[in-house]
This record gives sequence, C-alpha cells and structure tokens, in this order.
Amino acid sequence: MTQFDRILIIGNSGSGKTWVGRALSERKMISLFHMDNIRWDQSGYEIRRSATDIERDLEAIKHQDQWVLEGVFGKMAQSCLSCADLLIWLDLPWEECKKNLLVRGPQFENVLTP
Repeated sequence: MTQFDRILIIGNSGSGKTWVGRALSERKMISLFHMDNIRWDQSGYEIRRSATDIERDLEAIKHQDQWVLEGVFGKMAQSCLSCADLLIWLDLPWEECKKNLLVRGPQFENVLTP
C-alpha cells in the first residue's frame, strides 16, 4: 500500500467529485465507488436502497486495501471517514456548482457496487 490508498471525496453536487475521483482512480489504478450507486437503486434516483444494503456495500468497500469513494451523503461519508487515508473536500461556491450542473446535466453512473 502507498501513502494514500483509501481516498474519500466529498462536496456539493456539481463540485467535481466524480471528475477528481476518476482522475485519482486512473492514476493510482484503484477502484472508484460512487455513493449514488450505493444509495440509489440501479434504475436511477427514484428508489432508495435499503439501509441494510447500503451498509453492507460500505462495509465491503471499507475492508478493501485501496479505494476512492466519492459522494455527497454525509452519513455514508462519516461511516467511511475513519478508514480513509485522505479526505478531499471540494468546497466550491454554490453558483459554481450550479453552473457545472447546468452544463453537464443529470448524471447517474449505472454500475454495480462492490
């Protein structure tokens, strides 16, 4: 393991979490996980997964030697914070996040979690 093998990225929607997560994941050649995929059913943002399923997936991620986890959900981030080697908090002004959201549109990474 290197110095930062478990990286947690948090911030507002539109702050660039997924972009930073992808860049780090590719550079370090480690898995990237999106909190959206853990929280929401694979059909999109309409159906929330059960708390049991969410916690199971977070536990599976936390026990891996290397990961990048990005998202906006405070309780989920807090659950992983003690396992993270590095916390990146993207603290952009809301107007910048809003502009980014309008440019990119809705985004849902429809991939399976751990």
